[in-house]
Amino acid sequence: MPENAANLDTLGSNLSTDDTEVYQDPAADKFIELSNSARQVLHNIAQSFYAPLGSKKENRIYSIPETAKLLSVDPSYLRKLASGKVTVKGQPIKAAHIIDHELTDADGKKSIKRRRGYYLSEINAMRDLLDRNPYRAPTDKPMIIANQIFKGGGGKTTTSVNSAMRFAELGYRVALVDLDPQGSATSLMFPNPDDWNRFALLYDYYFAEEYGDVKPKVLDLNDPQNSLFQKTHWDRLLLLPSGIANSWAEMRIPKDYYEEVGKAEKEKRPINPDLLFWKRIENILLPIKDQFDIIIIDTPPSVSYFALNALWASSALLIPLPPQALDFDSLCKFFEHISENVYGFNKKEIEHGGTPRTWDFIKILISRHTWTPSAREIEAHIRQAFGAHVLNTVIKQTTMLERASLQNKTPYEIHPDEVPRETYHRCMEMLNSAFGEIEDLIIASWPSKSGHARRIQDKLDMEVMYG
Repeated sequence: MPENAANLDTLGSNLSTDDTEVYQDPAADKFIELSNSARQVLHNIAQSFYAPLGSKKENRIYSIPETAKLLSVDPSYLRKLASGKVTVKGQPIKAAHIIDHELTDADGKKSIKRRRGYYLSEINAMRDLLDRNPYRAPTDKPMIIANQIFKGGGGKTTTSVNSAMRFAELGYRVALVDLDPQGSATSLMFPNPDDWNRFALLYDYYFAEEYGDVKPKVLDLNDPQNSLFQKTHWDRLLLLPSGIANSWAEMRIPKDYYEEVGKAEKEKRPINPDLLFWKRIENILLPIKDQFDIIIIDTPPSVSYFALNALWASSALLIPLPPQALDFDSLCKFFEHISENVYGFNKKEIEHGGTPRTWDFIKILISRHTWTPSAREIEAHIRQAFGAHVLNTVIKQTTMLERASLQNKTPYEIHPDEVPRETYHRCMEMLNSAFGEIEDLIIASWPSKSGHARRIQDKLDMEVMYG
């Protein structure tokens, strides 16, 4: 793949029809100057604040009680397994790591905290051994959730990444698809800007033949430089990264479609279904989706071809919505726009012999709640308007979320010892509660988990009956 396919400095050259002509443009040069300046600052931040160049993010360690909770076993039983006194299928469990971790308090004082526990990859190995994996049955369809609304600033990316990490932490096989050319989800998973040019993007996938390059595979972990999906530092979580070059890939979608329409009319043949403009992302996911339990799509904050593709590729919608008047207004317009598109796409699906699309659930997650009187009033209006479509849990603005954002981390990457214990637990209980509601909906959609789904419905019935 072209090494600089995703490099902002080289994109303009792709528009030139004469490689020998050098065109000087002071206006364009100014933007290149600003871009290079920003890149240098990002490079310095990566060296001083994040991991060394070329390395991945570090994983946190889970304490014995945390590990036992994730495995649904008693901590004393886990300690017996780790001591070798008890074995599983004739195999002992690896002893816990002992790590000395340097902590810095609010006054800048440093101290050493000794931690004993396991990494997520080791917890998943124990899940394999203990038969504690929550995988769907092969007969259940993977859940594909698009985090979507056209207005920016509502928390789509943080919700996408946080939920993907939480589901992987619970043991599910998860894919995160970054469809936003800004690549914010990609930056959260790979904060080092020098990593970004190593990835094959949708840009490379759509333009490979035109440039005489080898088309990257959708998923090939043995050849990551020629694979759209990349392995991340978070076990059982793969990422389809994005970058600014994907803005050109998005332009390719309508171009390919209308060229195909013209050719099909001229040759008196049906349109190639692979080039239908609303199904391009669905077609990419189709051959690999059965390798996952849950696929999360982070969408761009715009009315765009990628946003429509995310809608059509999904089986459920999660809409992060701050309780603000403009965001509420934007959501109303979003639903109106979506209804028109779904009607048109379903009509075309029937014309092409397909099945009209439905969604397993459409849920609104109230996010970035400031708890001011006006925000509480808007929340009440949201719940009045959308009723059961609104999740019970509210995501509030917290110190923990701000700290994680400052460090370019998610709360799931922060160890409980790094922040005040009460602050940590309050934030994690909030996030886990929200994603727990989503997990219940996912499980309820899997026929093999019907017993669990029945228990969920009983719980909901009790809440309705007794409050």
